[in-house]
Amino acid sequence: MTKFKSFEAQPRDLWRTTDPNAFAPLAPFIRGATYAEPCYGEGDLDKGLSKYADCIWASDIEPQVDGVPKKDAVDLTEKDIEGCELIISNPPFSWHMLQPLLDKLPTLRPTWLLLPADFMHNKQSRPYMDKCSNIVSVGRLFFHKAGENPMVTKYSRGTANNAWYCFHDSAQQTIFTGWVPK
Repeated sequence: MTKFKSFEAQPRDLWRTTDPNAFAPLAPFIRGATYAEPCYGEGDLDKGLSKYADCIWASDIEPQVDGVPKKDAVDLTEKDIEGCELIISNPPFSWHMLQPLLDKLPTLRPTWLLLPADFMHNKQSRPYMDKCSNIVSVGRLFFHKAGENPMVTKYSRGTANNAWYCFHDSAQQTIFTGWVPK
């Protein structure tokens, strides 16, 4: 049994990235960069990262924001993300949706994904850790369901630890690069 079984399943694993603690730990690695967000959802990640980097291309399998094109992230092409230096996303965590993204996205650009911190300890993750260059711990985050009020206070507490993982085909070794900033 997984620790997430107690949570109500969300269509397409759409959990909103509204916790402000998710963004600052990634800042030193993306500051001034341009990126693509292929799991755009309601645009929360873009809003949270906007003072650090510029999202110049976005898509979603079921866009929640007008003007965001409908496209499955596994169908991204070089042409789609031309001008983007990185891919940054809070992808679906369910393995049947996450695995194809792990196979595809790092072949296009260095890809920062917000995942459960436990990801690195799962057997199914082992082949992907060979493509992981950096892990930045962010601690417990609070995620919202689609349509919920995204109000998060300093007293809100998440239920699982999370980390940013950077995957790319030319990764040499994995470096644990940080804890939650004080």
